[in-house]
Amino acid sequence: SRSMRRGNAAATNNPMIIGMYIPFQVIGIIIYLVRLGPKMLAASWLAGGPERHYAISAVFLVANVGLITYLIVNFVSGAYGDPPDFALIPSWLIFAMDHAMFIGVMTNGLFGLVNDVAAERRSLWPWADHVLFWGMNVGVVGFIVGLAQKSALIKEVFSPIMGAAILIAIVTYTLRLQIRVAQPPEAASAQMLKR
Repeated sequence: SRSMRRGNAAATNNPMIIGMYIPFQVIGIIIYLVRLGPKMLAASWLAGGPERHYAISAVFLVANVGLITYLIVNFVSGAYGDPPDFALIPSWLIFAMDHAMFIGVMTNGLFGLVNDVAAERRSLWPWADHVLFWGMNVGVVGFIVGLAQKSALIKEVFSPIMGAAILIAIVTYTLRLQIRVAQPPEAASAQMLKR
C-alpha cells in the first residue's frame, strides 16, 4: 500500500501525464461538437427551444477547457511550487471551473434534453423558458466574473439570479412532464392550476 501511494504521487506529479490531459479534453470537445453540432447551429437565441441550451453548453465547455488549461500550464510550469502545493491554487479558479462545467455545460445540456422531451407541453408557462435560459446563463457568467474578480458584491448579485432561474425551471419542467400529452394544452394548464 505504501508503494501504491508512491506510485499515485508520482503519477500526479508527472508533468507529462498532467499535460496529456489537454489533448484528451480537446478530443472530447470535438466529439461533443460533432454530436450536437446540428442542434447548436440551428439555435435561435430568442426562441424558447432546446437548441440554444445545447449551443451555450458548448461555449461553456470551451471556457471550462480554457480554465483547466490555465490551471495545468501553471501547475506544470511550477507556478504552484516545485513540488506543487495545492494550497497555492487560487480557490476562485476551482469554483469557476466547477460552475462553468456543472451549470454552464451540464445543466444547460440537461435542461435542453428535458425541453426536448416536454416539447409538446411548452404552452404551459412559455415565459419560463426565457427566464430559465437568460437568468441561469447571465447569472453563472456574472458569478464566474465575481469569482475571478474576488468581488463578493458581484457574486451576491448574480448567484440569486442563477438560483431563482434554476428553481423556476425545475418547477416548470416538473409540471410539464406531469401533463398527459393527449390533453389539449388549455385543459392541461387548468388541471395543473387546480392542484
